[in-house]
Amino acid sequence: MNRTKPHQSPAARAVPRPTVRPPISQTNGDVALADITDVCALSRMSPSWVWDEVKEGRLPAPVIRLPRCTRWRLADVRAWLIEWAAAAQVSA
Repeated sequence: MNRTKPHQSPAARAVPRPTVRPPISQTNGDVALADITDVCALSRMSPSWVWDEVKEGRLPAPVIRLPRCTRWRLADVRAWLIEWAAAAQVSA
């Protein structure tokens, strides 16, 4: 009787990357850069929604946009979130 495990693909053995990152300290908050994962986590929206908002001009555009490296100023994203929440309260 063969008791070996069936072959697993490399993707099945891969350890998933954590989606929650440690918070950014207050001293670095005004100069910190956020990637798409951070922006999605802050807004609780999907990457496609974030890109649609950037395209429509409602969300600030990233300050760095290179292949495999897109970053927003965290201060800009936070300011946008505050405005977005305030607008939602007024319309409710």
